[in-house]
Amino acid sequence: MSDENAFFVFNETSEIEFKELYGLTFVFTKNTIKINGKIAAAEIYPSGIIYRENGEFYFAATYKVKSVDLIVEEYVKRHRDTI
Repeated sequence: MSDENAFFVFNETSEIEFKELYGLTFVFTKNTIKINGKIAAAEIYPSGIIYRENGEFYFAATYKVKSVDLIVEEYVKRHRDTI
C-alpha cells in the first residue's frame, strides 16, 4: 500500500544534538514520531558528554547508548574545523 492510500502515515526520526557548556559538550538524542505529519510523540534525553583531556577526546555515556559510532561521526562532522 502506498503512503497516499494509507489511513495513517507514520514517520519516525532520530537526531543528535550538541550543546557546549563549561568546556564540555553535552550530547542529546531527540526522537520524534509523526502521524499524518503531526507530532504524536517526542523524547529528548541526554546521551553523554564529550570532553577533552590530555589532548584526547572522550565520550562518557550518561544513558544506554546504542550508536556511539554515530555520535562520534556526527560530532567530528560538525566540529572538524575546531578540533
